[in-house]
Amino acid sequence: MVLISACRTSLPIADIPRLPSAVLDRSEESDAQNQALHSVLRVDDTISIAVAREPTLSLPSVRIADDGTVDVPYVGLLTAAGRTPRDFAEEIRVRLRRDYLADPHVSVNIIEYASHLVIVEGAVVRPGQLTYSKGTTLLGAIANSGGASRVAKLDQIAIFRTTGGARQVAVFDLKQVRAGRQPDPLLEPGDQVIVGYSGMRQAWQDLLQAAPLFAIFYRL
Repeated sequence: MVLISACRTSLPIADIPRLPSAVLDRSEESDAQNQALHSVLRVDDTISIAVAREPTLSLPSVRIADDGTVDVPYVGLLTAAGRTPRDFAEEIRVRLRRDYLADPHVSVNIIEYASHLVIVEGAVVRPGQLTYSKGTTLLGAIANSGGASRVAKLDQIAIFRTTGGARQVAVFDLKQVRAGRQPDPLLEPGDQVIVGYSGMRQAWQDLLQAAPLFAIFYRL
């Protein structure tokens, strides 16, 4: 998985227009459920909290608040945004075990993502919006956009992501990803993928070329 690195001053970015939508293929249901355990919770996601045999301590549906918190029964406000469902469930389990139950079993699941779209723009055959599907990777998103076009600069594939209110970017070399020498990163709801090309505005080219390391997210 890609890593998060230190802050960096942003370069000016020119807007790229968004084009008509396409649709990603669905992954197998079992893969999707497994992937959901490792997805990062975000503001406005709707989740469920289930405490085995304890309906009064469970929440069948709750939205993560604008400050990233969830009011958990008998526990209080806990920060959920930026954590995986498994990590969040473990904190709830620890809190309940400390104050209420001898051996609680807690599960957290994502019911609805805040954003169901991934945007793929730049030098692809069919740029536009894709319906987000759990388990979709960078290669999958580009493939479902018809693949990179002949003018694409395959060493300048950028993923823009907002995490905890901070805008981040990572640059990938598609040839290295295909060869297994760079990770094929899992996409998240709301990600924006930009496939570079020679005629892009200079500000975009400067940003893509200025990334300190390939496959590392850094803050703008």
